[in-house]
Amino acid sequence: STHSLAQARAALEEGFDYIGFGPLFPTPTKLGRPGIGLEDIAAMEREVGSKIPAFCIGGIKRENLDEVLSAGARRVVIVSDLLTAPDVEAATRDVVGRMIADCGLRIADCGLEDPAHAIA
Repeated sequence: STHSLAQARAALEEGFDYIGFGPLFPTPTKLGRPGIGLEDIAAMEREVGSKIPAFCIGGIKRENLDEVLSAGARRVVIVSDLLTAPDVEAATRDVVGRMIADCGLRIADCGLEDPAHAIA
């Protein structure tokens, strides 16, 4: 986990295989840790995410996903919002579809034959 652009850069320099970047927003799973916001996402993606997988995480929900993607995120982790959705499969399809549309991805780019398999 990295909690700032400086930490993300340091993780890359130290040879990490991938990073989590966040929490972007306050979240009950990281009590006491404020959200780092969206301001550094584009720089993180350009400097770190272009070299190793970097996953934006923390308080991301379907309702703020467009904001996160507009800030430049290429990979996101959404947990609570999907797992508590009345229809997990439909919610997952919605998220994957929006990411594909926003990022110009194809299902094959995600390593998925079917968006429903995005739930691990």
